[in-house]
Amino acid sequence: MKNNIDIKLVLDIKCIEPEVTIKARRRNEQVESIIDAIEKVSKSTSPTIVAYNEDVAMRLAQRDIIRIYSQGHIVTAQTKEGEYRIKNTLSGTEKNLNPDRFMRISQSEIININKVKCFDINHVGTIGIEFDNGVTSFASRNYVKKIKNLLIKNN
Repeated sequence: MKNNIDIKLVLDIKCIEPEVTIKARRRNEQVESIIDAIEKVSKSTSPTIVAYNEDVAMRLAQRDIIRIYSQGHIVTAQTKEGEYRIKNTLSGTEKNLNPDRFMRISQSEIININKVKCFDINHVGTIGIEFDNGVTSFASRNYVKKIKNLLIKNN
């Protein structure tokens, strides 16, 4: 296995914003490290979500959000550091999320697929999802096919 990384710079006068493509056989620790490094460098332009810790408004970087879920009318964003209230509906919040990073798994939950440790497809009619922080969620039956397609695509 080769540890070196081939880097190619392509200058394109039609390109307005920088675009990074990572080409790899599969998503692994090295690929995750590259993604993290690029995101850290571009932190100042990283998309954020406005959330509240009690009455204090703050911006959460989308890359730090593990999942966003609703219980009743309360929408909550969970990060490694804690949980924060969002003053928007789950559907309204979903419109502002990066679709390459986030996926809805039920009517009441959206997950950051980059924070998933593993998918457990042994549950009958549903999929268990374990996150890096140890939290577990379950996809509803309506979203199982979409998740399985994502898993096939990423292999």
